[in-house]
Amino acid sequence: MKKYGASLLLVLLITGCATYKSKYADIKDSEDLVLDKEVQHTFYLIGDAGLSPMRGMNPALKIFKKRLDKAHENSTAIFLGDNIYPAGLPNPKDSTIAYLTAKNHLDAQLNTLANFKGRKLFIPGNHDWYTEGLIGLEREEDYVKEQLDDKDAFLPKNGCPIDVIEVSDDLAIIVLDTEWYLTNWNRRPDINDKCEIKSREKFLLELEGAIKDYRDRTTLIAMHHPMTSYGPHGGQYSFKKHFYPKDLPIPLPGLGTFINILRRTSGASTEDMGNKRYLDLVKRVTTLAQYSDKVIFASGHEHTLQYIVENSTPQIVSGSRC
Repeated sequence: MKKYGASLLLVLLITGCATYKSKYADIKDSEDLVLDKEVQHTFYLIGDAGLSPMRGMNPALKIFKKRLDKAHENSTAIFLGDNIYPAGLPNPKDSTIAYLTAKNHLDAQLNTLANFKGRKLFIPGNHDWYTEGLIGLEREEDYVKEQLDDKDAFLPKNGCPIDVIEVSDDLAIIVLDTEWYLTNWNRRPDINDKCEIKSREKFLLELEGAIKDYRDRTTLIAMHHPMTSYGPHGGQYSFKKHFYPKDLPIPLPGLGTFINILRRTSGASTEDMGNKRYLDLVKRVTTLAQYSDKVIFASGHEHTLQYIVENSTPQIVSGSRC
């Protein structure tokens, strides 16, 4: 009887937390809108694309390249962070194999841009900071700018938190390095050595000013970490994740569910939305976005495709790179 009760409890826990299929809004009463406007600019978004076979591309990048090859010059391709797994671009003097492997992952993304006529933009994610912090991030930045022969191909510059691109009279891009905000600065004492902004409060003031300055334009805020999510970083787990919580080759029923619940409730990782600092970032940025009704969030981080409208601000999550 006790075994039956324990099994029933486990099933309830799993089914109460699991996501079985894609989620869509109820559109039964919606109406199609007929637009007579021409498309002025197109964005191509992909995040977490930093893992490819040696001398090749992962499946998502192959599809991405086909679209970019046909894209109009009035377009922007944005790589939304985590451009190199597992830990950014290492120093070739430390490990030739590690460097060549990481370089391969980055080159695969750069190769998708060979025939692309539009603007090219890489932004950092948390994994891009993981080798030597700012030093490793700047190594990646320098490599991207050199390969694309474009000093603005990697933003924000120098590990700083914010940059702005004026695309046209009707469109602006605010680029954020959200890992800069989330990371433990005590472990990265050099993080602001090359930045005018040296505090999180100053960053938020700059972001507020940028949103207000471009409130008459459609403003895409491009960043790695989403402001809302129905994926694992947002505390939602697929049924499979309850058996394979860490993508291990063997199932861990029970233990997997416990790990997922602990992850969702403890906020131990700064990369999950349950974390105190992450929640602070979400609250502050989403509040500032209310200064304009033309703000759109674009991010990666989750290995999913999501479109969410919350607090009247659309959020695009495009991190399904494989």
